[in-house]
Amino acid sequence: MTGSEDYVSSSLLPWIDIKAKNFKNFMNLGVKKIYKKNSAIVEQGEKTDSIFYLSKGKVKVLLLTTQGEEKLFWYASEGNIIGDVPFFHFYPSNASIIAEEDCEVYIYDRNTFLNILHTNPEFADYMLNIMARKIRVLVNQVQDISFNNPTKRISKLLYLLTEQFGRKSEKGTELKLDITHKEIASITCVHRVTVTNVLSNLKNEGVIKKSKLGTIIIIDKNKLHKYAFD
Repeated sequence: MTGSEDYVSSSLLPWIDIKAKNFKNFMNLGVKKIYKKNSAIVEQGEKTDSIFYLSKGKVKVLLLTTQGEEKLFWYASEGNIIGDVPFFHFYPSNASIIAEEDCEVYIYDRNTFLNILHTNPEFADYMLNIMARKIRVLVNQVQDISFNNPTKRISKLLYLLTEQFGRKSEKGTELKLDITHKEIASITCVHRVTVTNVLSNLKNEGVIKKSKLGTIIIIDKNKLHKYAFD
């Protein structure tokens, strides 16, 4: 793929990895806090007047229904600003930010962060960029939910992951996934059992092959593309 095509594919994935360059210079203005794995940095329904710089670790942003069902929007890795949506819209957060692993976070109150933003135009560009990426991810998810069947949704996710993270081997293209069937189901808005069934069908069709735990080998990438986009 060309650089631009690679960017388009990666920007559809639910991984927010646009790092805030040089923001470490302002870490001394924030309050450092450690969040243990599975703890909430921002809870759904919480109104926050703070914004966060994720200096270490990984988080996920998800919506939890009263029935206990989850809709995963995206992951964010270290070097990213998180909690920006509830910070800027002033309403209670409509999603939770959960630590996927132990995380080191720097917390900034409104006045401190806005002062950084107003005196450093490059961070204003960063915030616009990251907001645009999140909108793109959400629009892609709405499109999938509205128009695509489960096989197409899951195949599309696998294909985009393969384009971004796959490594060629003698057996095909190896894709090491650190997400579970439950998380794939949450991203694509299908039942976990459906994920298992779709992956089994793709295996029977000779499109993929499961190797060791957490690794899928894409045997027929062209056929996976057909399932995903045709």
